[in-house]
Amino acid sequence: MRWAITERGEGEFVGFRSCSDTDALGPGEAFFTNFDPTGYVLAEGGGSLREPTIEESLRPLKRARQQYINDRRDGHIAGGVEFNGWRFDTDPQSIANLTAAVAFIQAAPSAGFEAPTSVSWRDESNVDRDLTPAMLVGLGAAVFVRVQTAHAIARQLKDAIAAATSAAQIAGIDWP
Repeated sequence: MRWAITERGEGEFVGFRSCSDTDALGPGEAFFTNFDPTGYVLAEGGGSLREPTIEESLRPLKRARQQYINDRRDGHIAGGVEFNGWRFDTDPQSIANLTAAVAFIQAAPSAGFEAPTSVSWRDESNVDRDLTPAMLVGLGAAVFVRVQTAHAIARQLKDAIAAATSAAQIAGIDWP
């Protein structure tokens, strides 16, 4: 998309319109291909008709830091959980499998199924552990707490990123 800008002196413009390559320019208009209608105009030569605001210049840094926090959150969640003296995997597939197992164990009696007296669940070291239904639900609860804690930390950090007013503040926000 191209923009036709009507300028009114150095660093100012009075109007803009989107146009195609075949549209004719009006009196005093010039073509720009890089234009933000909020007012930040990048001239063809690389200059600008106004400097970006602090918030505009921090926006890419904030987005990158939020993605970094998301990655750290996801890594924390997938870092495993200790339950009953054993470590269990908490990657997304392990959580999905555990969620399904806990849901079945809890719903089986009311759905007319007999719940098993124990479930073999493989720990992080690839050792099968026999868990009672209550232990399986307890493992699910431990994973739930890990996930919720990670999301609460991420929310606090993202709020701090949103409130940051400098690049140094943004860079200083890190996963604990």
